[in-house]
Parts: sequence; structure tokens; C-alpha cells
Amino acid sequence: ASAVAYETMVLRKLCFALAVLAGADAFAGMAPLSRASRGSSWTTTPRGGAAGPMMAAAPLAMVVEVVIEEERVEAFKAALKIDVEGSREEEGCLRFDLLQDNDDPNKFVFYEVYKDQAAADFHKTTAHYAAWADFKAEGGVVSQSVIKAAAIDFV
Repeated sequence: ASAVAYETMVLRKLCFALAVLAGADAFAGMAPLSRASRGSSWTTTPRGGAAGPMMAAAPLAMVVEVVIEEERVEAFKAALKIDVEGSREEEGCLRFDLLQDNDDPNKFVFYEVYKDQAAADFHKTTAHYAAWADFKAEGGVVSQSVIKAAAIDFV
């Protein structure tokens, strides 16, 4: 039961990030796919969940959700402006978006896509990433969660 709850939580966070990116109207009228409708080209995880279509080296996507202390929000935005702009210049960074929750101005989502794990590892060695790392070290992050996923249908 806990594996199902975890998978449900992961799917909800991904849906939230995608809805913010595309606007909720983009998903109107869409129904979720059943496992049977996915066809035989889909692989499954050891627990039987869908892992995505079989393909080699899909880009690495990350959805990072953070809650920032109210008094540190402006400092957070300044640090992330540096990280976002620098990240978008990296050859291996395919996408980097920073989203702010409409209902909770202290909650943010980063949506990052890298060519591969090596590109994500390189990202963490850059000066612009250090702006985010330094902010975290100074305090102000109330909570943080990270979802790593294969970008199986990415444009």
C-alpha cells in the first residue's frame, strides 16, 4: 500500500508542475490512460507500475518543490534568477523553469530537464548553481522534495 501511495504522490506533483507550465485549461477533457491502453511498448517497474516506453537514454527530468521562509523569498528569487539564467546556457540543460504556486507564495517548483545524468552532474559544479547552494546553506528552505524521472515524451 505504501508503494501505491508514494506513486500517487509522485504523479500528483508531476501533474501540478505540468499544469502550472501548460495552464490548467490544456488538460481539460483529458482522461488518464489505463495500463491496457498503453500498449505493449510500455515497460513496467518491479512493482508493476508503468515505467514508460522502451527507449535508450531518455533525458533526465527533475521536479523540485521547495517551501521558502516568507522573509527569505526575495533572496531566494535573486539566487534562483542567477541559477535559472546560467542553467539555460548549459549545453546539457534542455529546460529549466521556476514556478511559483498561485495559492502559496512561499512554495516554488523547479522543472529541470538535462540531456543525461552527466549533464545534471555538471550542472552542480557551476558558479550559477552555487547561488542556489549558497542560499540553502544560509537557511530559509523550510522543505524540499525532488522527483527524478525519465523525460519519455519531451519536446
